Amino acid sequence: MVRLVTEDVRGRNKVLEIAAGTGLVTIEVVKVVSELTATDLSPDMLSILSTRLAENNHANVQTEIADVMSLQYSDQTFDAVIAANILHLLPDLPGALRQIRRVLKPDGILCVPTFAHGQSPWTQVVSRAMAVVGFPVVARFDGESFQKVLQENGFEVINERIVPGLLPIVHVTAKPMEGWKE
Repeated sequence: MVRLVTEDVRGRNKVLEIAAGTGLVTIEVVKVVSELTATDLSPDMLSILSTRLAENNHANVQTEIADVMSLQYSDQTFDAVIAANILHLLPDLPGALRQIRRVLKPDGILCVPTFAHGQSPWTQVVSRAMAVVGFPVVARFDGESFQKVLQENGFEVINERIVPGLLPIVHVTAKPMEGWKE
């Protein structure tokens, strides 16, 4: 998944990463973009990420506390937005996608690898078992339903790939739909 994200954003100038956590994606993406803003809602996660970044001397990245539901960036600021493994957890996915679309340039890309909790009967069983032990899934997507929700919220899917695993990841790259109105 990290390799796919890195390939998607390689060479982009200004990139926003939402829910960067401790930096699984950040540490690789920062090597292939001009400027990265890595955000998370948790100051503790950003503290760990900042330490990891400092150890690797990455000067082209800044970390910030940010909530995807109310991004404090100007319209059309970013050439790419990454939201890895977060969208299935959001109770207001249309609201989050509206914010992402707002800060993304018209020719920008959205890179959203997302756990496919609904990909098969087996993944649905695994997902529900995880929910019992506290994994807070809001939406159980498969590849088709995830593409549909992106399209219903103003994105045109460019590419979709499935990364196999106990819970597969549907990796979608999309762009803002031209002329799309809410």
